[in-house]
Amino acid sequence: MPRRRVHSAAFKRKLVELSLVSGASVSAIALEHGINANLLFGWRRAHMKLQSDATSRPILLPVK
Repeated sequence: MPRRRVHSAAFKRKLVELSLVSGASVSAIALEHGINANLLFGWRRAHMKLQSDATSRPILLPVK
């Protein structure tokens, strides 16, 4: 039975960054790197969720 491939965080980050460039084709990037486009779309969704979570957190300031 074939095992799933494990991709490094650096590889995922690189492809997500490439796919976020204006005019970039997610399908073409996925094809070039030998992965399924749906996988790259999932990585993009996860990246965008992390980005939105990081910016929506309240900033706590010390009280003096």
